[in-house]
Amino acid sequence: MKFRTTFILFVAAILLGGFIWLVDQRAESTREREERARKAMRIVADRVSYLRVESSNVLVECTREDGKWMLVQPVRDRADSAAIDRVLSGLQNLPRGEVITASELKRRNLRPSDYGFDLPRATLTLGDSLHRRRILIGRTALLGGSVYIKDEGL
Repeated sequence: MKFRTTFILFVAAILLGGFIWLVDQRAESTREREERARKAMRIVADRVSYLRVESSNVLVECTREDGKWMLVQPVRDRADSAAIDRVLSGLQNLPRGEVITASELKRRNLRPSDYGFDLPRATLTLGDSLHRRRILIGRTALLGGSVYIKDEGL
């Protein structure tokens, strides 16, 4: 074999090894996938720059401006950033319970109103300047004291 052919094969092997290493570094580990599967919602709290909380008698709307949370509704003022960050962190780490799909609703002969989503006790809207999502908070489950939530992508 010529030196040139050997050198080309050597460079190709180095490039292939580098590509495999790079893909492996970016790949999600099994533990990370399992951890993500245990979460109720996929929320990255640091990326959220808009939060709106609505209930029967409360409407609060906040935006993140220059790294600080500002209250927009009902009045314009500085918001408690630590409290908002705790809420977002709680949503980010909320454990997943039972997931009820549309086919299961049909099989169980139930409607979303059976879970309190026709008149939710509260609605959270959060996101950034491009994407928003609504989270409906329904009634308390009969057993265990859990609360039903419905994540609606907007």
